[in-house]
Amino acid sequence: MPNLAVNTGKTSLPRMPQSASLQKSGDASDRHQEFSIQGMHCVNCAQNIERALSGIPEIENVNVHFAMQSADITWRQLDHHPEDKIIDTITALGYKAEPKATAKPSLTMTTWRDASAFLLAIIFVADMILGWTGSALRLNVLSSFVLASFCQFLLGGFFYRNAWNALKAGFFTMDSLIAIGTSAAYALSLFHMNWNGLLADTQLWAAVAPHNYFEASVLVICFVYIGQYFEKKSTARVRKDLNDLSLLLGTRVIIESDGVQKKIPLRQLRPDQIVIVEPGSRIPVDGIILSGQSDIDQSLLTGEVAPITAQTGDKVFAGTISLTHVLRIKALNVGMATRLGYISKLVQNAASSKPEIAKRVDQICNYFVPMVLGFAAITFVLWAGYDLSQNQSIARAVLNAVSVLVIACPCALGLATPIVVMSSISLAAKQNLLIKNANVLESVPAIDTMVLDKTGTLTFGRPAVTDIIAPGKDTHAILRLAASAAQNSNHPMSKAIVKAALDQSIPIWSPKMVQEIAGQGLIADFITGKTNPANPLAETDTIHQRIYVGNRRLLNAHFFDLTPLEGGAEELALDGKSMVFVGQHVFGHGDKKQILGVIGLNDQLRPKSREFIQSLKARKIKILLLTGDTKASATRVAQSLSIDDVQADIIPEEKAGRIQSLKNRGRKVAMLGDGINDAAALATAEVGIAIAGGSDLAMEAANVGLLQPDPWQVMKLFQLGDLFRRKVKENLFWAFGFNIIGIPLAAAGLLHPALAGAMMSASSILVVSNAFRMRLRK
Repeated sequence: MPNLAVNTGKTSLPRMPQSASLQKSGDASDRHQEFSIQGMHCVNCAQNIERALSGIPEIENVNVHFAMQSADITWRQLDHHPEDKIIDTITALGYKAEPKATAKPSLTMTTWRDASAFLLAIIFVADMILGWTGSALRLNVLSSFVLASFCQFLLGGFFYRNAWNALKAGFFTMDSLIAIGTSAAYALSLFHMNWNGLLADTQLWAAVAPHNYFEASVLVICFVYIGQYFEKKSTARVRKDLNDLSLLLGTRVIIESDGVQKKIPLRQLRPDQIVIVEPGSRIPVDGIILSGQSDIDQSLLTGEVAPITAQTGDKVFAGTISLTHVLRIKALNVGMATRLGYISKLVQNAASSKPEIAKRVDQICNYFVPMVLGFAAITFVLWAGYDLSQNQSIARAVLNAVSVLVIACPCALGLATPIVVMSSISLAAKQNLLIKNANVLESVPAIDTMVLDKTGTLTFGRPAVTDIIAPGKDTHAILRLAASAAQNSNHPMSKAIVKAALDQSIPIWSPKMVQEIAGQGLIADFITGKTNPANPLAETDTIHQRIYVGNRRLLNAHFFDLTPLEGGAEELALDGKSMVFVGQHVFGHGDKKQILGVIGLNDQLRPKSREFIQSLKARKIKILLLTGDTKASATRVAQSLSIDDVQADIIPEEKAGRIQSLKNRGRKVAMLGDGINDAAALATAEVGIAIAGGSDLAMEAANVGLLQPDPWQVMKLFQLGDLFRRKVKENLFWAFGFNIIGIPLAAAGLLHPALAGAMMSASSILVVSNAFRMRLRK
């Protein structure tokens, strides 16, 4: 999971974790590549490409995504790049592939095939209507033959090529069904043509010669093209939503080189170049301001409407807007290496992932086409046997079998779940939710237990120092030692201690070594002045001392006697305050170890924490507060939020253990946290949610990131999960319903092949449109 927030001193911003940076050669990132694939028009296409690529020995893992028109491929450790072999394999199946990084955005436009399909559909539908009305003004046989041949071999040639390529690879696809079905209808029409009187009938519209079935083959092909056209238009819009983050930066940027400004394509921009950003323009890079001061709109990354002021030396991020003045910025990260690029990549990866329900549907689709071929064969044999026994033509048997082949195409079934995944991930990004994997959407509605961290999650995580209890010692000196040890820590209490020291203008030392122990605190080594027996904190000559800053567990583990502070600590506990103990171990010169004092801190609840808890209770979700803080502090927060189940003084390993215990009892657990001590618990939960502004490790372990530091954002995740489940159920109902109802009707001879083709296309358009409606939600 990406690290979504970095403390700039002013606000929390999405950020990219260390592990997401470029890897050295041979690492997994060098063995993975995405490819854009053109020509897939059903889930079987994706499955066949996936099977073919999986047969390449060098390939370790492959995921072909039909709705995203892409493939994610990881290969084994090699001394060569298998890109050419991958592209050749895909090309051999009749599709076009190229690396996604260099692929041009595919434009969804009306091709000559689409236009021809629309025109022919109008002509032949009009012809059928005239036939139903008994009109003598209809297409003659010659016209029908010419137009049908054009449609069958020029428009339909696409299906023949793909069906042949799939057959060579040992597969059957939707193209196979279309090619077999339309060929049968076309051949039947040729068989029934009046060849002797064909040339004599030269009027375009005239009384029809003996009946033909050209309209069946033509309209099936045309309706398939029309359906695919609307599918492509709709799915392209959803893909555009998913790519909008990276497209926001535009295509050109102003740089300064040797004092001269010029515009260059954004893709040519490199780190360390100087970028000029004019007022009202988006900043195209992650970088440092070299000169200038401006108000910055960070709403795209943080959701916060109020701008912040940035000046020389401050970091700024791609996607934010300079509102008031020109800025000169040194580029640090560009393109997909920016935090915005990383977020965009995360969104696209999530949209390409498959929840379990999609995998189950894919397994059904694997057997669907062969089953349909079997149903069609049975339909033909039964009807042909009956008609021949009645001394009738087998035309009806052929048409009924064609109807079965056509209406049972698995387009809608293959689109039903992926298009909802894409729409859901896109909607989540708009709502400042970053979802790592589509399985989250499937898991969220089943959650019945929510485990919550306290500090930085329900509270602001910005506690303030309220007390320093140090009997007989200099409180300023103790604050100096604690702040010196904590200055590089991201823990909220560490930041509070450092802030208190800076507010009092207390100088801070630089430690030689710092060890941060999750759930306990910090140990820092300093080379400072020699201690004076009269004042252990005074400086004289150089000496080595080790400072311990943390909770009771840390100090007890290193054998500090906390007895002198018990009275003061008890008073802090009664007030519900958090406590940080400070111990000192001086090496040499008596090797003295002593407890110096305890620092009391207080935190405030986030504004929507109460509303969040009430919303969880309204969903009948069990709430458990797990915190490493003291029982008194945890109880105070729990009482104010009406949380009944509280467990305090919990170490990180225990948090994960408690969650695993809940799962073992059949509970479906989500965890919301922000710190290093939450990472193991976040990874253990079915759904791990990291709140913005937390630690790198927490964000890595979670599979959902909140872009805003607001716990109520979790309710948006629940709402989205409910919507996802409903839309998937609706789509699968329609997709399966069309086949469950349509196949028996077609087999019974109640559906003309043209109508079957129209229904098949309508089913695909319906499931895409149903998912597309999610874009309208706010």
